[in-house]
Amino acid sequence: MKKLNLLVMTLAMLLVFAIPACAEASQPGVNAFFDWSYLATYSGAVAAVVFIVQFLKLPIDRIGHVPTRVLVYVVSLAVLLLAQLFTAQAFTPEVVALAALNAVIVAFAAMGVYERAIALPEAQKNDELVEAARLLSEEGIELKTARTEETEAEKNGELTEPF
Repeated sequence: MKKLNLLVMTLAMLLVFAIPACAEASQPGVNAFFDWSYLATYSGAVAAVVFIVQFLKLPIDRIGHVPTRVLVYVVSLAVLLLAQLFTAQAFTPEVVALAALNAVIVAFAAMGVYERAIALPEAQKNDELVEAARLLSEEGIELKTARTEETEAEKNGELTEPF
């Protein structure tokens, strides 16, 4: 039985390490960072916009409120224009106009990716927690919540519960 377990574990380890190595060998650059030619593509621009907006959202909100849609569009336009500039393609008014139109498409896609990948799972997780709390309260199990007021013993310096 131990030999069978060892064999299964060895095969599992081989699969865990060999499959990604084979995938990397068949598609070089899959695990690479962004480059300008990739950012000039639809998928590259959408991925970059999602990451950049999530990185910038909190610091910008601390300075002043900027609507997220506006921020996403500005970042989309900047990514597309910079990708055009650095891929040595002609930077003409037609290219700028087309980048402005493509930025709308990239912005909508980036907002959709955010909704589907981040906001929706967080909302579902919160809904599940609320439902679990409701079920527990129906069964008579009271949930302890964080206290916001000190008890009399704590005010007098006596510790009521060990930490």
